[in-house]
Amino acid sequence: LTDRFFGQFGDTLQGKTVAAYWPIGEEIDIRPVLSGLAARDAVAALPVMGGKTGPLSFRQWRPGDDLIRVSFGVYEPEPGVPAADPDLVIVPLLGFDAAGNRIGYGGGYYDRTLASLRRHRDVRAVGVAYDEQECEKIPTDAGDVPLDVLLTERRTIVPPKDESID
Repeated sequence: LTDRFFGQFGDTLQGKTVAAYWPIGEEIDIRPVLSGLAARDAVAALPVMGGKTGPLSFRQWRPGDDLIRVSFGVYEPEPGVPAADPDLVIVPLLGFDAAGNRIGYGGGYYDRTLASLRRHRDVRAVGVAYDEQECEKIPTDAGDVPLDVLLTERRTIVPPKDESID
């Protein structure tokens, strides 16, 4: 996955901020990507949950920085660590389809976050998962935000752009 990520985005990361997550449970391990960002002059960031209905915010992270455990067993940078505005967000998921739709953990955090970030700037969303997490079709609703790219340990999937006009 790390090679696939840097093969896809490596030339575009200098001076950019990449937000990811600290894996819990059986989530695919994105920590090697986080650790490799500094070598490419990019800033790594991790999410911070503010409340149940708001978007995530992000704080900078470097290898060796302490993290604190919060709700749902999630790890976040400590308070006081500088905030970060991501250019690219690596999104965890439970399931995905080839159209770039995902099933998360049901809180809507990443959908709200991506929608909020994209109101102010161009932010790319990259879903990461094991190949076996692909589903034929993920049901969606108006609040769901599709992913721009999906990376598994075996494949890179670039969903087709929806060019329909409302």
